[in-house]
Parts: sequence; C-alpha cells; structure tokens
Amino acid sequence: QSTPTHPVVNAWREMALYAGVGDPRTATPRQVAESAAAAGLDREEVAVLTRLFEDVRYGALEVSKKETERALRALDRIKRARDAEES
Repeated sequence: QSTPTHPVVNAWREMALYAGVGDPRTATPRQVAESAAAAGLDREEVAVLTRLFEDVRYGALEVSKKETERALRALDRIKRARDAEES
C-alpha cells in the first residue's frame, strides 16, 4: 500500500512537468525552479511553490492548510498565465 503524496508535492511536480522539466526527481528543487523560470513561468509563483515544496519535503514542521492552499493557488496562477500566453 502506498502512502498518499502531500498536495504541495503533487503541485510542485505538476509545475515541473508543466515547465517541461521532465523527471523532477533527478534534479534539486532549485534546479527545477530555475528551469521553470527559464521556461517562462512566473518567477514569484515558482519561488513560492518551491519554498513550500522544500518545507514539506525536507522540513521538520507540518505545512499548514493555508500554506497548502497557497501552493495550489501558485500552481493555478502559473497554469493560467502559461495558458494565456499560448492562446
């Protein structure tokens, strides 16, 4: 039985894939963030999502519901901005 993945981790992985990073497990979070920004994703939202991912993945503290919602909003803004550029 697999352990459920935290929503922040899922959002960060989706951002990485959305940016064309490939397999985000083969790079550091900062490398993924740099690649995402280089691909034209909003740097501020990428930074927020990366920080929250690092807090979940490496931090000793639990990420709050408010912070989880912030990560999901950051992903939504990234996706909407990218979709607007492509249309």
